[in-house]
Amino acid sequence: MMIVATLGSLINLYVLWRIRSLRSRPSSQWRTQPATPSQLRSERFQVALAIITLLLVAAEGIAHAIFHRAA
Repeated sequence: MMIVATLGSLINLYVLWRIRSLRSRPSSQWRTQPATPSQLRSERFQVALAIITLLLVAAEGIAHAIFHRAA
């Protein structure tokens, strides 16, 4: 499950980065409508959730290493 969560978060971050980079291209400025405040808020929320997921996966990995260390 941690692998799925990590891959999902990384894919989500890549897709959001790609959307922003495509939206900011000079060649696409004439045909795209600017993102609405609702869309921007949604993108920021998705980025925050993806980062939080990655942090929680890292914290669980560290905690697992600490608590289940072979003695």
